Amino acid sequence: VVLGADDARVHLMVLAAIDAPLVAERTIAVPAEPVSASLAPGGDAVLVASRWGHALSIVPLAPGDAPIVVDLPRDPAAVVASADGKRAVVMHAAGSRASVVDLQTRAVTTASLDRRVRRELFRDMMPMMAMPMDPPSEQLDGQGQAATMPSQAMHVVAPKERFEMATLHADQAFAMVRAEDGRLLAPEVFVDTGPAAASGGYGASESTVTPAVVSFDGDTGQMLEPGGDRTFGSRCLLPRGAALDTAGKRMLIACLGSDEIVVLGVEPKAVKLQRMVRVPKGPVAIAVDEEGKRAVVWSPFERAVTVMGLDPEHRRVASTTLERRGPAPSEEALRGRVLFHSAFDSRVSSDGRACASCHPDGRDDGLTWSSPAGPMQTPMLFARLEGTAPYGWDGAAKDLVHHLAHTTSRLGGGGLSKRDVTDVAAYLASLTPPAAASGPDATVVARGADI
Repeated sequence: VVLGADDARVHLMVLAAIDAPLVAERTIAVPAEPVSASLAPGGDAVLVASRWGHALSIVPLAPGDAPIVVDLPRDPAAVVASADGKRAVVMHAAGSRASVVDLQTRAVTTASLDRRVRRELFRDMMPMMAMPMDPPSEQLDGQGQAATMPSQAMHVVAPKERFEMATLHADQAFAMVRAEDGRLLAPEVFVDTGPAAASGGYGASESTVTPAVVSFDGDTGQMLEPGGDRTFGSRCLLPRGAALDTAGKRMLIACLGSDEIVVLGVEPKAVKLQRMVRVPKGPVAIAVDEEGKRAVVWSPFERAVTVMGLDPEHRRVASTTLERRGPAPSEEALRGRVLFHSAFDSRVSSDGRACASCHPDGRDDGLTWSSPAGPMQTPMLFARLEGTAPYGWDGAAKDLVHHLAHTTSRLGGGGLSKRDVTDVAAYLASLTPPAAASGPDATVVARGADI
């Protein structure tokens, strides 16, 4: 099953022999931007989440049957069937929510992932993210062996607000796996958008993000109590792909921005950071070969496939660069893509946030932030910048150079050069809204124009 995020179709491919090319059997139109798929229980259908089309499609594998489409809240990005096969659990990339779809009745139940905690307790989590207590990161040396990299310490400002309650929002939910005990585990990032009173920046003036794993009951799809959420010390602020090594009771997370694979020990009541492996820039997908005791990682920023060993005696790491096919983005857009997703870049912020922390894929996080001017929503960026100056919530910036200078200052960053701004703008200009399989609805377009 191949998901065509660019043509809004599911492509069913057949492999006649291990050394034969894939042959397209048929294609099925689904709502725009299919990004995640899971085999339905029984193997007679595929569950497909369409992010831009905000839908779950139940796609029959038998010829002639049309898919059943269930409307969902915005940005569904990961889907897994419940253990009993009666439901589909869907994580949303933005909006701090999860949806459970009854596969028989098509009824949708949506639950908020928000958490209420004391703000100083959330602040106390922050040193766990990158202090030397973390296992050192590994990267490739000249011979393809894993070499140790020191952990990067992160500046954390001591909390000023004591005993103040904060609402934490779950964000960056792009993946989900099933643990050996049946639980569904989703790597996410918890975000503190700031106190009710206007803060000095985007959210509170101290660090505002920390990675965690959110747990769901594997039978019902219901979210477990907050005790099932586990933070882990890591720089993984942009989690993307995830895979499970059931033999080793480990979950592997591809961390965009920090360019690492985080390996977590997964126990029924604990999630523990075991190691971090440096890989080529932009890892977004990972798969585990348990028989071969290895994992395969895809890093599109460098068009690299990395194979890494899972066990201490098989820790060799090797990467291969794939040839680019089709039109290539400009060099400015490619540089801008890397910068836009760079976590822990001192030019951008002081707490590890990247541009993509608030604007995943150039879009928005669905959150409302505390700002000096009061509560403000994150705006979508791509396809909205050209010819729309002035910029900013208050329209105070005459161009992107001034706007990004203001933004990075609020985030505690050192600021971007004019070349950096040009690169980021080129990256955002290269993004376009995903196409629908049937094209735009003319009636809806006309009504939108009238509005």
